[in-house]
Amino acid sequence: MSLVEKSVEHVFLFSARNDAAISHFAEIHEVQEFWKWFEFVFVPITFLQTSPDGSPLDKSEWGRLMQYNKILGSIRLEQRRARPVECQIHLLDAFYGSMHWIDRQTEHVRIVVTLYNGELSTFTQCSLKLKLERGGYVKNEFEIGSVILDPYTLHPASSYGWDAAWYVILCSVNLILIMIHFLEVIRAQPRLAIIVETFLAASNDIVHFLIVFVMIELGFASIGTLLFGHQIKEFATLWDSLMTCFELL
Repeated sequence: MSLVEKSVEHVFLFSARNDAAISHFAEIHEVQEFWKWFEFVFVPITFLQTSPDGSPLDKSEWGRLMQYNKILGSIRLEQRRARPVECQIHLLDAFYGSMHWIDRQTEHVRIVVTLYNGELSTFTQCSLKLKLERGGYVKNEFEIGSVILDPYTLHPASSYGWDAAWYVILCSVNLILIMIHFLEVIRAQPRLAIIVETFLAASNDIVHFLIVFVMIELGFASIGTLLFGHQIKEFATLWDSLMTCFELL
């Protein structure tokens, strides 16, 4: 992540608040908190018209984030909606209520900001998303990416190289392949081969055990999502519940 991306991320996620009752974006888990943050944090820092000492800025300096990042075009506030279907669980009505623009059909709300930094010759686009999970939990997500106008010029403020996530995945796959190869090699030694032969002999029982285990795990995860999905992040989705239940073991 470049220095520009880190700076923009810090401004949008952890900007200072005048009122402690207003959450940072990273702390938003209710729709009402989103609107407070949008009005009292996002709008003032994005549409800044006064300098830190309180004096008015020249109109040519409006629409800048941290002085050097020019906001391009308009800021998009968009919403993705689902088809209206009558909810069979009326207990969820209390968690949605009457929220006007954001209602039960809302899947997520997203703010998209595009910036241009002339000093570093980069375009940056950031996305702040508020995702309403089916269990009632409100999840916040932040994405940011930059494009260098001259990609062949190495700039000290930019980072290059493989994505760390893909590197970790490749390393994990490589370790699994090494382990499989090791098991194949030790089969040549009779005493060491006992371990491999034991697993092969018990493979039928292991498969049936895994089927029962997965069904029980799925049941507990579904219950966790229904009971705690609107309050606890670890149970917000069925996948999160599965991972949480597995970690509890």
